[in-house]
Amino acid sequence: MKGVYIVVEGIDGAGTTTHARLLVEKLSALGEPVEYVQEPSTGPIGRLIKRLLAEHLYDQEVYALLFAADRLHQYRTRVEGLLAGGVHVVSCRSVVSSLAYQSMDGDELVEWILTLNKYIPLPDVVVYLNVPLEVALARIARRRGVRDVFEKPGFLRELRSRYAEILRLLERCFRVTVIRVDEAPGGLVRSVEDVHREVVVKVLAAINYLRGVWA
Repeated sequence: MKGVYIVVEGIDGAGTTTHARLLVEKLSALGEPVEYVQEPSTGPIGRLIKRLLAEHLYDQEVYALLFAADRLHQYRTRVEGLLAGGVHVVSCRSVVSSLAYQSMDGDELVEWILTLNKYIPLPDVVVYLNVPLEVALARIARRRGVRDVFEKPGFLRELRSRYAEILRLLERCFRVTVIRVDEAPGGLVRSVEDVHREVVVKVLAAINYLRGVWA
């Protein structure tokens, strides 16, 4: 049976990298075959994207094209074979990020981005880490290194709303399983461990459900 393609999504500062890696560690400990990937990738196109982000290039169409190329290269050279071999793939970000980030300038860009990515399957499961803007900004402020072009309060505020729209689209039109995890219900920020436990329980349930559907 093929592996499950799981992606972890959220605005900058949501903890996507942390929770994607923790999820891989836990699934592996439970005996599930699993591998971690990330976007941008560590390949040549991914390295170019990271450099442009650090240089604060703000051209969403350029990013959409570059991310699509990076995503397709990583899919064909790694992800496709893993999934076909029954290995789950957990990705920190995916085409869902492109649909949210790069369609901010208009709904007509959603269809264009989907077309750019038509040779890459949509994820089976999306884990969306819902984090309040002020919490995300505080986490970003604690980071070392150069800030990228997307780590700005106004942009992130709009991005949270855009994500909500994209997730509804994926559920309604493409039957993608979306797991929403609230990191600060009622304004009380949960520990990483507490959020991780919820992610694991819900992802395992989704994997078992999909196995039943695909059997």
